[in-house]
Amino acid sequence: SEWNAFEDYLNDMTTKFRTKAKGVLKKSSPIEVRGLNLDEIIENSKRIEELYLNVLAKADFKFGELNAQAFINFKQNLKEKFILTGYFLNEKMVGFSSAFLCEGKGDANYVGLDYEFNKDYALYQRMLYDFVDLAIREKLSVLRLGRTSELLKSSIGAEPVPMKLYLRHRNSISNSLIGPLIASISPSEFELRPPFKKALS
Repeated sequence: SEWNAFEDYLNDMTTKFRTKAKGVLKKSSPIEVRGLNLDEIIENSKRIEELYLNVLAKADFKFGELNAQAFINFKQNLKEKFILTGYFLNEKMVGFSSAFLCEGKGDANYVGLDYEFNKDYALYQRMLYDFVDLAIREKLSVLRLGRTSELLKSSIGAEPVPMKLYLRHRNSISNSLIGPLIASISPSEFELRPPFKKALS
């Protein structure tokens, strides 16, 4: 709650993690980051879908996939409560991130990446820091980052929380098969790396 700007967040980090964050920001500095309005989402919809499917293709576990129309619908219906941020290099979209805002909480959600640019420009890591920046600017009390890339998210200050999953299929036979499958899903083990000088309240 005492963070009023991204610099406040950086100042609360240990030297090691602050240096790492600044390194990511420097590496990604050629990237232009901009929030997209509805017209811009529509205009870039084909590329948004390509980038999203790139990420989905690498996922170990997925329930289904969206198309670009879903992002258009989110913006049309949720307006300023749905934020889609584009990442551009020489006017070419090389990534996007999206977030939902609701009652002082934020859900970092779908992302899309052109993996050709991810390593050289620390694109995904930049997105994570931008989510933190968004949370500070919007005065969010909670930022939820999802269950993937646990180590990276830990290094920006995220902490794991227990979650429940409810899934129901229309077909009763499928329901009986889904139970054991869901029960077998568990997060991978990783070392928590708190980046802050002191524990945050």
